[in-house]
Amino acid sequence: MVFADVFGALGEPDLKKQEDQVRVYTYTIFLIGLGGAICQMISSTALAKSGEELTLRMRSISFRSMLKQEIGWFDLDENNLGALVTRLSSDAAALKGLTGQTIGAILNAIGSLVFALVVSFVSGWKLTLVLLSFSPLMIFTEVVRGKQNAKKFGLQGSSSSDSEEGGKYATQAIENIRTVVTLHQEDHFIDLYRQAFDKDFRLVFFSHLFRI
Repeated sequence: MVFADVFGALGEPDLKKQEDQVRVYTYTIFLIGLGGAICQMISSTALAKSGEELTLRMRSISFRSMLKQEIGWFDLDENNLGALVTRLSSDAAALKGLTGQTIGAILNAIGSLVFALVVSFVSGWKLTLVLLSFSPLMIFTEVVRGKQNAKKFGLQGSSSSDSEEGGKYATQAIENIRTVVTLHQEDHFIDLYRQAFDKDFRLVFFSHLFRI
């Protein structure tokens, strides 16, 4: 809206009045940018701090829960040392990403949507209603496309199991390093480790690619 006023001011035939209007709009744009920068800094700092505190709390709760399990629980193959350590790290990191950047993006999207609706209804409510009538169809097509892509590339499941598998190989190799070196199996464990995280990378890459 301010940019539209700027273009309108540039069409002012009176040069003196034009200069005054452009100066006012220049200050206005600067103040809007400054206010946006301050709000962004406050938002990023607050969300980062809350994300770090929640991650620390999540790690403490998860570690306490692991230590309180029965001995037989640790004998299960999926609960070996490498898988537990990797799960303790990856789950907390995933929670941090969800509470920090994701919540910030959601709040920005909601704020932008509300402000855009207010501006559009004030500027021209008839055209706004016409455009909003297509919103359900757009939302439906995006949901269908996302489900099809997730089903096609097998992205509905979590890729944490691949990370846990890689952590298991790394732990086994380090704990039995003397045997590994004696049998010259370093390359074998490196290949297993690389394959596990390469699969995890591909799943995450395609999930972000088709989400965009």
